[in-house]
Amino acid sequence: MSSQNENRGRHGFTLLELLVVLGILALLAALVIPKLTDTYERSRSATQAYSTADIARQLETYFALNHSYPDGWDMLMGTAGTIYDKLAPEVEAPNTFFQVQELTADQITSLNTAGIGHAFLHDATSAASNSGTDRRHFGTGTGHDGTANVNDFVVIDKTFTAGASGAAPTLGDGMDLLVNGFGLNPNRSATDSTFARITANTYVVLGLGPKSTLVQSTVHEAPLLEHRTSSSNYSRALAVFEVPNVGTTKARLVGIFGPDGRSKSLSIADYNSQTVQPH
Repeated sequence: MSSQNENRGRHGFTLLELLVVLGILALLAALVIPKLTDTYERSRSATQAYSTADIARQLETYFALNHSYPDGWDMLMGTAGTIYDKLAPEVEAPNTFFQVQELTADQITSLNTAGIGHAFLHDATSAASNSGTDRRHFGTGTGHDGTANVNDFVVIDKTFTAGASGAAPTLGDGMDLLVNGFGLNPNRSATDSTFARITANTYVVLGLGPKSTLVQSTVHEAPLLEHRTSSSNYSRALAVFEVPNVGTTKARLVGIFGPDGRSKSLSIADYNSQTVQPH
């Protein structure tokens, strides 16, 4: 009789029962969390693919209406003359997306005739995705506002290694973006290492920040493109302009990519892949 009363009065779980419950919860978490992570990465990839395509359309629409591109870009350079140190780690060294290059007078003219004549150097103490306060003209000498002009720009690093006989070349990150992300030199064979069009031009990279004249005329605000380190790194769209190495032909937009180095095509590939690679 007393044992029946004791059983009726027992509350809670035994240690063994608790261990079984915890084991089941851990198993469910192991099954569900990767799916949630995959869904999140796929959503981010889809959003970036749409955003980069939409920004490209906005810029081309602006060009069609004004016969020039917007001005007031983010330079992606700090006041010390080096690449902005708050870019996302996916595009910083040891990755080979960018390098600094001094543009010639003809190349500055090519940008100017396309409507791009001013950009903002990044402030070391401002929020990562803000435009700087130091607005500079392009070229040598001093601008009309009394500040020194700039002719060092962030450009796409075109490093690649030619393949052995019959083998495809090995592309650096920047060349991969130009060739496969933006589809330049589409008619070359898989093993061709000449890249005639790319070799003939320099590819200047500028950020679409909140001080761009596109924001003042066409869009309400410069979009932020979310990525893994958005809170601490630059999160604006990056535009690539093709500038001829010889002559003064007007610079032209060849593509937009995200702050984590992904073009629309790579974002779509990530979305379609069964195991989405984190960026």
